[in-house]
Amino acid sequence: MSSGQHRPGSMGRSTLLRAGYVRHTRRRNWIARYLALGSVLGVLYLIMKGIQTDWFNPDGPARLLYILHDTVWLPVKGALWTALFPDALIWATALTCIAALAIVEFVGWESPVRTGQLALLRLLVFRAPGVIVAWHDILGWTGLRMGLAETLIGDLRQDALFALARDLKPGADPTLYARLCHLTELRLRLGMSRPRDLVAVIDTLGLTAFDPQHRMDHAERLADRIEKIAPDRVEPFRRFTQTRPDLPGIRDTLRWAADLRTAGETGDVIELAGRVVLTARATIATGNGAFLAFFDDWARERLCGRAETVAALAEAEDLCAFAFWAASAEAAANVSAPAALFQEAFDGLRSERDRGEGFAHGDFYTGDAV
Repeated sequence: MSSGQHRPGSMGRSTLLRAGYVRHTRRRNWIARYLALGSVLGVLYLIMKGIQTDWFNPDGPARLLYILHDTVWLPVKGALWTALFPDALIWATALTCIAALAIVEFVGWESPVRTGQLALLRLLVFRAPGVIVAWHDILGWTGLRMGLAETLIGDLRQDALFALARDLKPGADPTLYARLCHLTELRLRLGMSRPRDLVAVIDTLGLTAFDPQHRMDHAERLADRIEKIAPDRVEPFRRFTQTRPDLPGIRDTLRWAADLRTAGETGDVIELAGRVVLTARATIATGNGAFLAFFDDWARERLCGRAETVAALAEAEDLCAFAFWAASAEAAANVSAPAALFQEAFDGLRSERDRGEGFAHGDFYTGDAV
């Protein structure tokens, strides 16, 4: 899901909206890299020049350099270069190109190596994901991880989320949702089963509410795969990972809203995130504005509740696409329109603020979220 460290008490951010943010890359000290490269090349040049012109005293500490030159360098050069010339140009050219690519990548002029890695990984992600999973498992035996592959899959998933959030009309490019399900499953196959990754499954399955006809088949395949990949982790939240869950009624939603006052005591943030998605799905399915009472109470507790409750709700918001679900629920609800006289007198002015705007962080909407 969304990246970044969570600060208890801070406003949560919508995962789907954050997908459009410019990604933060690892900062590199380019000056230090230039100095390091210059130092290595300079030392190598001095050693070569010193041996060639007898700068160093053969009887002093530099005697080891002359020994290595005579017993290692000259035999290797004779066997691999002099004896094989001009065929030796083949391996020499290859090594020169590899060294040049490494230097160019190291000092940041271009990224040919990383670009090639990403192109290959993109191909494997969609054509042969089993290769990535197998290699990841092999590295896991040594305690290592495929960090670049995990980052790429996360970025591709964010791109798919952002594209889906921009166009929620039924029938709009069903391949996007299939891609999202594939990437969500692949993240779990790579062993990424943190709370954020489990809530990502809930978010993904929840998006079927906008286009059940074209998305349900993909969602069912994802749900079946999740049962096999992380059954122990999914068990407590199984009702949230059903493609056709029993949606809550008005009484259930009001009970959930009342439970928000003690949310900080249980600390079950995945449960809270799942209830957000189910409530939004029920609102989208029925168009009943009474479900919005859950989001109203959430906002009230979020701003005026006890510190532990605020922290739990903030963490749940950060895990799921909270602002997206809140705004989508309101858009689907049958909210009464302002009086015709009001609209005529104040054209373009709303009589009340959208709940979705109030739930979201001020970075995403005009004005402060209150």
